[in-house]
Amino acid sequence: MGFERVPTRRTNAFVDAFLNKRKNRDQCKATGARDLLLTYKGDEQPVNWRNTANVFSRARDLGYKTAVVGWYIPYDRLIGSSLDFCQFFPIRYPDTDLPFSSRMLKRMAIVPSSLPLVDQLYWLNPTGLSQNRLDALGHTKSYQAFRRAAIPVAINPDFNLILLHWPIPHLPVIYSRSRGDFDSSLRGTYVDNLALVDQTFRELRQAMETAGVWDSTTVLLSADHWDRYSFAVDGKSDHRVPFLLKLAGQTTRLDYNRRFNTVATHDLILSILRGELQDPESVARWLDQRSKEPLAGFDPPRNSWE
Repeated sequence: MGFERVPTRRTNAFVDAFLNKRKNRDQCKATGARDLLLTYKGDEQPVNWRNTANVFSRARDLGYKTAVVGWYIPYDRLIGSSLDFCQFFPIRYPDTDLPFSSRMLKRMAIVPSSLPLVDQLYWLNPTGLSQNRLDALGHTKSYQAFRRAAIPVAINPDFNLILLHWPIPHLPVIYSRSRGDFDSSLRGTYVDNLALVDQTFRELRQAMETAGVWDSTTVLLSADHWDRYSFAVDGKSDHRVPFLLKLAGQTTRLDYNRRFNTVATHDLILSILRGELQDPESVARWLDQRSKEPLAGFDPPRNSWE
């Protein structure tokens, strides 16, 4: 439909807003492997994310089966009780399997790169460059493993509501659009990772078409935050994200140009599941009502580069 605003720059805050339709989050504190306490403005006591209703639990109340293939956030531990299937992929660090002492030595070797301005000269810092390349290799492996898991879930007709939280186009850069292949040399830019998003979505659509589920599936493509480091590239920062919606059976295009906060995604999904929105025009009218609301919960960056 276009490019719309997200409620926050932080991944966990956006996912919280998307899942629970709660805006203006003030505090977040992990108290264990399965507990994340959230405090909202206007509330005195924190609530446990694991015990709150969310879009998946509400979809199950409607009789639908739910699935998540997620990266970064441990969905299985936090909202696993609301899901019929879940697979979680943590951030993959290249030294994860090394002994603790070896990991500490490797981390100590890159301490100089944390000094002011040194990180901008990493091409002259062999140790920092080597670590960054290892991080890119780890991110590449995370993406490849995620892709192998995500596509079979996407084409599985047994699931009715699926979230695929991909690790791209998040940095580090792992793809070369000129070569059309993975590249951990760090010579690429964020745009190269965007090209990988295009390639990935093309493969996902082809798999869904082959399985015969594309036409009968509603697909929403969006992002949890904008490129937080774009200011360092060209001095510009834009808080909009893509919001592309294809309804089941949709054959005509509609461009929606009014701005809205993507926290509305929670209610939008449930309205579609309840059969209240069945064509682009009805979605546009639905969004018209939400676009009149102020962008409450919009969280501008504290620093220009975020």
